[in-house]
Amino acid sequence: MMFKYLSLACLCFLLAITTSLTNPDHPSGKVDWLPEDFNPKNVILLVQYHPYGEKQNDRLSEFLEKEYHWRYEIINIDQLGKNKKYEDKKLYQFVLLWTDIKSLENTTDLHHAFTYHDIDGHFLDRNTDKEYPQSKLGLGFGQIGYRKVIKAIDKKFKDIN
Repeated sequence: MMFKYLSLACLCFLLAITTSLTNPDHPSGKVDWLPEDFNPKNVILLVQYHPYGEKQNDRLSEFLEKEYHWRYEIINIDQLGKNKKYEDKKLYQFVLLWTDIKSLENTTDLHHAFTYHDIDGHFLDRNTDKEYPQSKLGLGFGQIGYRKVIKAIDKKFKDIN
């Protein structure tokens, strides 16, 4: 019985530590991952193809169609330099890029450790070539981490039509 309470106390302590350290770069845990001059009403957001292939990209496309209320295009990043359509950096100023974040399962047996794959999004401003920090919203959501990122954008700009 005492072990049960001690285990619960340790779990709560570890949970408090990990949630307080979600973003060591910013004391409030909030990262300015959205560009200040990003306004989805004024641009067509370029969204990078899902890094895990066509099946996941189809799911990303379906999700964007339902949840993202402004103009967007899902593209292969190689198209940026090859397709003249994307030369207009005023209209196609921002790209939402995906990063594969790998982490090992916590285990004492590293030979049998499982690698988790999360994707997280960050913006690229094509006018300034500035890459913004990761949103850190996709962590713990695996291949569907894009959902948290897109929903955060939608929530911030919900009143813009």
